[in-house]
Amino acid sequence: MYEPELKPKHALLVWRMLFEPNMDAIGTEVKADVRRPLVEAGLLASHPERNPNTGRQVQRFRLTDRAWSWAEENLDAKLNQAPSAGPLLQQVLTRVQAMLRRYDIPLAEFALATEDRETGDGAADRTTQVRSAYLELTGGRLNESLPLTHLRDSLPELAREELDQTLLELFRAGACVLFPEDNTRQLTQSMEQAALSMSGERKHYVKLER
Repeated sequence: MYEPELKPKHALLVWRMLFEPNMDAIGTEVKADVRRPLVEAGLLASHPERNPNTGRQVQRFRLTDRAWSWAEENLDAKLNQAPSAGPLLQQVLTRVQAMLRRYDIPLAEFALATEDRETGDGAADRTTQVRSAYLELTGGRLNESLPLTHLRDSLPELAREELDQTLLELFRAGACVLFPEDNTRQLTQSMEQAALSMSGERKHYVKLER
């Protein structure tokens, strides 16, 4: 299916109409040079409506189904740095927060997600590396509390993002527990630097259960 390439200012309008209250329909308050390309691309459609105050018929524009399809395929579209981009970001983050809470997804898992995330041999190899390092550090024992700083130091070949993603996948699978150091007097600078942020909390230890 042909997907139009939108300029940043046109893409910004689409996203504002998707997320901002009272932006589900627009009229002549939006300049024609911004509306017209979206109409021509089939992303906006004109709907005559009657103004309740004057009784006169006016043209209102609403997003089409194709606009939703475009949005799903172009989440990485560039947006212009207009003042209206700030309120849009706030709306998007509010929706993200609601989704993360609804499905109990840690923010770190969402923030570290990448398009080229491996789900085959690469991910399996990292899991094996993490398990092997953990068992070596705990003397071959599961269910031992291990500082993340020790685990990171033992796996220099893994980037921080790779190790964090692997730990989160193990956590989601119920294979490990991640927890903080409750005694702040015991918390060292290296432990804090090695911590993994999850659900708004810094995790300093990992316990592999299986």
